[in-house]
Amino acid sequence: NPRIIYGGFIERQTLFEEEKRAIALVNARNPEDNYTRYSFPSKTFEYLYSGTPFITTKLNGVPKEYSKYTYEIVNNEPQNIAYAIDLVNSMDKDAIAIRGNEARKFIVEEKNKIKQSEKLVSFFTYLRKIWMNALQEKKKTNANTNIGFLPTLIIIFVSNDTLLFGTNSIRYFFW
Repeated sequence: NPRIIYGGFIERQTLFEEEKRAIALVNARNPEDNYTRYSFPSKTFEYLYSGTPFITTKLNGVPKEYSKYTYEIVNNEPQNIAYAIDLVNSMDKDAIAIRGNEARKFIVEEKNKIKQSEKLVSFFTYLRKIWMNALQEKKKTNANTNIGFLPTLIIIFVSNDTLLFGTNSIRYFFW
């Protein structure tokens, strides 16, 4: 098909500009594949941030809060993808722009590294509380039983533009 052009590797900024000019961006994974229950496509953030209509299959691994910013297709059959692209292409351009701006705002304000870090800290605070309660219960009962295994801990490091994760054993972790 002469309308399809392979551009090779391009700079990230050039790619982003191309994404903003597109009619729609598509990520059509097969929702029947088992891995999609635990899968959150990394392109979701990038595509929503672009403000361009994002057509995607509904995946169990993607929280429902994203669906109001996407154009969902039932499955990854070519005719369904083509229909969704045609539908988006025929929609009111002002309505598309408003939805695209809302999607971008959602990513910038709700899915930034600070907000995501706060969620992780809250989760680990909760885990610590459970762990400490279990330790206290064990001390009270003087039980000689195993209180369970605390999963490998994720340590968070946030710099100006990076959120990194590492693992460590609980015996080296100090709250």
